[in-house]
Amino acid sequence: MYRKLSLIIVASLFCITAGNAFAVDRSQPIELEADQVELDDNKGTSTYIGNVRLKQGELSLQANRVIVFLKDSKIIRIQAEGTPAKFKDKLEDNRLVEAEATQMDYNVSNEEILLTGDGMLNQNGNILRNDRIHYNLATGTLKAGGKDAEQRVKVILQPAETSP
Repeated sequence: MYRKLSLIIVASLFCITAGNAFAVDRSQPIELEADQVELDDNKGTSTYIGNVRLKQGELSLQANRVIVFLKDSKIIRIQAEGTPAKFKDKLEDNRLVEAEATQMDYNVSNEEILLTGDGMLNQNGNILRNDRIHYNLATGTLKAGGKDAEQRVKVILQPAETSP
């Protein structure tokens, strides 16, 4: 049963990232490493603990712990924790996108990512920082700060390149 759950997790991760707004080539295999793996069929969770590294093509995720939540054999949520957890990928136009936070929470059904605890998004030097960053991949909307945030939003924008 654990083998079946592991295969479902890997296949589902592939499907999720295939639709990702940051996706370049998701036909490549997913490589996942951790010091320890715990699978729980009753809870529908798969927990990867200790120096967790996920790689698929240009996409990479590093965290201390990654928890994958399943319902009806489908991934419904992925949670990564670290000091910080780090995500990196290339857009189709080769621009690099990086994110880091103490906790990253991805809700599959509504395609929302929540970064909490020293959150940072960086796209080619354009940086947004706050302890609470909410990004909706489906709508392309982003919200940082708010009543639950403990710090002001900090944004660094690079000047546009000018033609010679």
